[in-house]
Formats: sequence, structure tokens, C-alpha cells
Amino acid sequence: AVDWAKTNGYLWHEKAHKHKKKGKGAEQELDWIMIKKVSEYIKFTVDIKVHLWDLHEVEVEINAEKKPLSSAIIQVVLNGEVEYDWQSWGSKSGQKLSKKFTGWLSMIYPKITEEHWVYTDQLYYRMLNLQGQMKKFFDMQGKKNIYKQKLEED
Repeated sequence: AVDWAKTNGYLWHEKAHKHKKKGKGAEQELDWIMIKKVSEYIKFTVDIKVHLWDLHEVEVEINAEKKPLSSAIIQVVLNGEVEYDWQSWGSKSGQKLSKKFTGWLSMIYPKITEEHWVYTDQLYYRMLNLQGQMKKFFDMQGKKNIYKQKLEED
């Protein structure tokens, strides 16, 4: 996730990291946030929450070579947000120019218009790319296309 953030121009920050020993394994909770300032008015935020249960070391044989790996039950939750007026230009009291400027910006970047969906789509597809990279890293992607036979029949 850190490499993805750097490659895509996001600032990465770890909000929380918890580790508890439980029986033979461990439980870990990670809370990360990634922020990208798209413009002076629009900001993307991606929240990643990772929860691991029964985390323990195992030895696996790959190509006749033993390798130490980690085994766990894992849950990864991704949430994204497109934030408008992230610098709060509209809330600075006593500044008539600021309020007029914010009003003008809200006309340019209205929340429910075509422009809104452009930014929402950008964030959505970037998050899909991140999800794909995480699945590849955790070796959670299917190696076969389960619909291949069905597609060949049609």
C-alpha cells in the first residue's frame, strides 16, 4: 500500500497499529490513511483498515525449498472519499471575498454533476487498482477464469 501511495502521488500515514498475543497466534489491527490533493479545492482520501487474526509463522515448501511465511485470517476494508473545499475557504468568517470565491468554486465543482462523477470515478478506479495489487500481494487472486467454459459456449 505504501508503494502504491508513493507511485500515485498520495501521502501515506499510519493512524493506528495494534498487536495482541492470543494463544498460539497473534491479532493485529492496522489503520492507514492516504491523502492526495487533486487541486486547491478537491482532495481524495483513502482509508485502509486491516485486521489479522490467528497470525503465526509457518514453513512452506516452494519448488523443493523451505520458506518461512505468515499465516492468518485477514480482513481488508477500503473506503474512499472525494472532499470538496478541503481548505474550508467558505467557512472563514469576515472574508467577503473568500465567501464569494467559495460560491464561485461551488458553481464550478458542484457535488451532483458530471464533474463530480469524473472525480468519483477516478478515485474508484484507483482504489480498484490498489485492491488488485493487494490481492496479488496476498496471493488471493484466482489463477483460473471460472467463467471461461461458459464464455466459450456462448
